[in-house]
Amino acid sequence: MTDPEFEATSQEQRAGVSLSRDIEAGLAALRAGDLDAALARFVAAHGRARAAGDLEEESAALRHQSFVWRQRSDWSRAMECASAAVEAAESAGVRDALAEAMNAKATVFQAQGDHARAMPILREAAALAFDRRVQALIYANMGAISAEQGDLATARKHFLASAERFRQAGYYFGEAVTLNNFGRAAMDVGNPRLALPMLQEARAAARRAADAELLGIVHTNVAEAHERMGELDAGAREASEALAIFTRLANHARRAECLRVLGSIAAARGDVPAARAHYADALDAATVAGAGAERERIASALETL
Repeated sequence: MTDPEFEATSQEQRAGVSLSRDIEAGLAALRAGDLDAALARFVAAHGRARAAGDLEEESAALRHQSFVWRQRSDWSRAMECASAAVEAAESAGVRDALAEAMNAKATVFQAQGDHARAMPILREAAALAFDRRVQALIYANMGAISAEQGDLATARKHFLASAERFRQAGYYFGEAVTLNNFGRAAMDVGNPRLALPMLQEARAAARRAADAELLGIVHTNVAEAHERMGELDAGAREASEALAIFTRLANHARRAECLRVLGSIAAARGDVPAARAHYADALDAATVAGAGAERERIASALETL
């Protein structure tokens, strides 16, 4: 499943949501993959909003800061910002702002694999939200968690609810994520041939959305689908594309996944030295990111090499 970037990041700007110039500039920096510039703009937006007493804008700025820290796998800072965003939105009394802030908080837990803490927050956020875009973001995260837990029937229900709302809102981003997650679920039940066409459509939608991280995630899943079908050259190309994106974004958790896939492809080719090198690099990246579950997957792959 994707980590679920179902916060309203750059998509808010395209939806015509009223944003400060600092947040707009931060979102533009995010789309360009410049996390330092994005964070600086979101911090500036928070300062201006706080000075003006605009609690809703303050919550949005904090939520976007959480997004950046989560991309960098800095869970403590991501949670600190998300929790502060929830407090600001509660004080503002704006339900959709609160629902988005709660979604941001849940995704910090979700990114660390703590579904037991993430899901109740998401359910509460879904009950609060009025805006279709916000509802879609939350349902998509719920679907991702259900699928990761192996409850594909519930995952399908959540994904369909999300897709319907994304269609109503006209988001390429949401379209890409929903297609990607359906594709991922199909692979998880052992059907890469069903998954691949959906993932290729998701890749095209991610390009239209111009979202770098999402595109990298889809590239990684397309790579794995090709690998499972024995199409190793195509898989290596896709994984390399993803690795380049996540290296630029300094997203070590996602880099670890890409390197693991490249290691698996090398192993399938019988190139044990290359496979070991990829797995070693993947283990380093997972360790830096504090991605325990991914580190275990890599260690297991090394043991069976």
